[in-house]
Amino acid sequence: MDEIPKVGVPSTVDQEFLSSIGFGSANDQSVVKVLRFIAFVDDKDGPTETWRSFRNPRQSESVMANAIRTGYAALFALHPNAYALSSSMLREFFAEQSTASEQVITRIVNTFTTLCDYADFSQASKSRAEMASEKDSRTTNGRGNGRRIESPELPDGQPALHIDIQIHISPSADADQIDNIFKSMAKHLYSVDAN
Repeated sequence: MDEIPKVGVPSTVDQEFLSSIGFGSANDQSVVKVLRFIAFVDDKDGPTETWRSFRNPRQSESVMANAIRTGYAALFALHPNAYALSSSMLREFFAEQSTASEQVITRIVNTFTTLCDYADFSQASKSRAEMASEKDSRTTNGRGNGRRIESPELPDGQPALHIDIQIHISPSADADQIDNIFKSMAKHLYSVDAN
């Protein structure tokens, strides 16, 4: 990752390219798989826009954070702050998702934590919030007709409020645990005073 901003953008990230930047071992080819997983290279091993954006030092950390969130989407769906989890918690998650050996799970955890060293998730969150704000201010049909989306209003002129709730349930949760989650939600959501 340190080398990406220093070198030109190659046409293909292959063994020849890796050798040219000092990674000549056949084992280094696994780097390409990692880069493909976080969408730095495409399925033909060509650098993507994510690779190009990462080269800009002003945005590299947020680019990496977004790439990690995308590549490890299942992990972040269950643990939104996955970048802050302990190695043992990460090991537990990856072991549940894989039939790989303990040694391979250790490498997966190490790869994830190493990638996180290049990321700033606070910037990524801000960037995502800004993108959501931009999306909300786009035109109603997305064709640039100049009309903004208006917030619906209640009869007394106050804006209506819309809340979406996401629930992340562990794949190992049993039916009783899931039922209890929804019972608790129903109890607390429907008991709110409408006034």
